[in-house]
Amino acid sequence: MSSILRLNHFYKNGLTNFLHIIIFCAYLSFSTEDGAKSAGPARDNTTVISEDDSKFLFGKPHPSEQNTDLPRPDPYDARLNAPQLIRRNGYPVDVHQYVTKDRYLLTLHRIPQPGATPVVVMHGILCSSRDWLLQRGNNSLAYMLYNAGYDVWLGNMRGNNYSQGHLEYDLDDPRYWDFSVDDISNFDVPSTIDYVLATTNHTQLCWIGYSLGTTTLFSGLITNQEYQAKVKCFGGLAPVAYKGNCKSPVIRALADLTLPEKPLKLALDIPSHGRFLPSMLSNALNIFMPHFCHPGIDQLDLCGTFISLVGGFNPGQTDQLMEPIILGEFPSPTSVRVLIQQLQHVTIGAGKFRPYFYQNISKNIDKYGFILPPELDLTKFRVDTMIFAGLNDYLAPPEDVALLVRKLPHLRHFHNVSDPTWNHLDFLYAKQARSLLYDLVIERLMECSLP
Repeated sequence: MSSILRLNHFYKNGLTNFLHIIIFCAYLSFSTEDGAKSAGPARDNTTVISEDDSKFLFGKPHPSEQNTDLPRPDPYDARLNAPQLIRRNGYPVDVHQYVTKDRYLLTLHRIPQPGATPVVVMHGILCSSRDWLLQRGNNSLAYMLYNAGYDVWLGNMRGNNYSQGHLEYDLDDPRYWDFSVDDISNFDVPSTIDYVLATTNHTQLCWIGYSLGTTTLFSGLITNQEYQAKVKCFGGLAPVAYKGNCKSPVIRALADLTLPEKPLKLALDIPSHGRFLPSMLSNALNIFMPHFCHPGIDQLDLCGTFISLVGGFNPGQTDQLMEPIILGEFPSPTSVRVLIQQLQHVTIGAGKFRPYFYQNISKNIDKYGFILPPELDLTKFRVDTMIFAGLNDYLAPPEDVALLVRKLPHLRHFHNVSDPTWNHLDFLYAKQARSLLYDLVIERLMECSLP
């Protein structure tokens, strides 16, 4: 008993927060504003940044902004949530809240175009709807879809800073954070599809997913096959089903800690009740990271270098001037189990697309009937599919993407971005995301979504 108490004391006095910081930096390496305790969008009040604050936040003009036609980022945008950013860019926005079958409260941000084909755009791990709005000018995918004539619905998975709420549990209750990727797939995905179709009076929608936003659609529609008829076409950006060939040395090292005998999950769970990044730590990162990662301070681009160890090296596409804007709400919270499940795919589930593997073997037997959870059959995913991949993506490497596309029976289009150094984060934040990716995504989506 005394050894257990000493172990808990050790965890509570530094190890856990250290692990949260390391994994946070390793997985995507940005920061966020802590979400509200109730469901719904982040607060809609804004703080105007003074001229002095602006100089501190952004420093002097950086050479990377020279010889470009793109507008210089406005420091005001660092404090804006997703609906505020949409309005500030001159677009309409509606906020929609709905309830899943397991009583979680979710939020959609709609850029409405009534009567047009609805398209759901779903983020990746530690992200939110806001990450689809962070290209300079109107080059963000969300605005481009609207300008192309689509009714745009920006999704938010349970637990992130726009979808924090439950009909029974508050955010301090460990039961709220006791969810995995499987729960997002089996509850969030069907509820989102049903809500959008009921609201728009359409029978089908399109779905664009990034990273975890592809994983959850694959899994959700394989498990709930009746929903496949409701999705007319699917665009997968940096698709993740298999991770056996993950090239990130940081992620591979962390993944080894998810093996049953290893302490990672215990260490992360102790102070946070199952939430990845405790709220106090998240707030501290939110204060520190936007300032440190600005090019006027981080002149060696240490932030970008560390990120590259995870997602792949591509300094030519990095827009350092946008990093303080991105860091306004990044990373968005999720559960420890979601993170653990993603890491499991590198080790326990390498080469397989499986549900969550419980640390307690008896739980696997009770839930699945086997020690290892059964593989999900991707040949049963019969939605018309377009896949967009990066040749230098450490988290969705070409070998794993190739394994995925061979399984998809209704693959309509496959495209590797022409930049040979295109990495995982470039799908969201690259300087040339519009010309090298988004234009083609919309072109193929329009072909796929024709009556």
